[in-house]
Amino acid sequence: MWLLRRVFLIMIVLGPIGIYESFQLHRVNRLFQYHGVTTFAQPDGPVVKGQSYQGPLVFRTEAGDWITIPAGHVPMSIRESFRELKKVEVKYLPEEPSTVRFSDWEKPDPGFFQPILLFVAGVVGFAILARNRR
Repeated sequence: MWLLRRVFLIMIVLGPIGIYESFQLHRVNRLFQYHGVTTFAQPDGPVVKGQSYQGPLVFRTEAGDWITIPAGHVPMSIRESFRELKKVEVKYLPEEPSTVRFSDWEKPDPGFFQPILLFVAGVVGFAILARNRR
């Protein structure tokens, strides 16, 4: 019984955290949709045709600033595109140019339903256990 109570308490705590994270993802998606600026990124070093590029990328903002995307943040599919020396399209937020999305990025559904359901199930389950305890 104590284990079940703890599980329901964890559900009650994780529900609002999930709702907050979903809201943040939705907010960032909207910022990119309405304020995102598209430009092309280029390698910040030599590229050899036929080999994937392993270094950082750089792009220039509308304000003229150069932004570096660290190599660890560049997906493998983007690195592979440099084998054919293709240009890489990136979208950034003018207010936060270091916040970048690549052209092959798919917008995830923020999914508000699951964390709300998790929270409600936790509250109902905990209430049932508390009621049966009396």
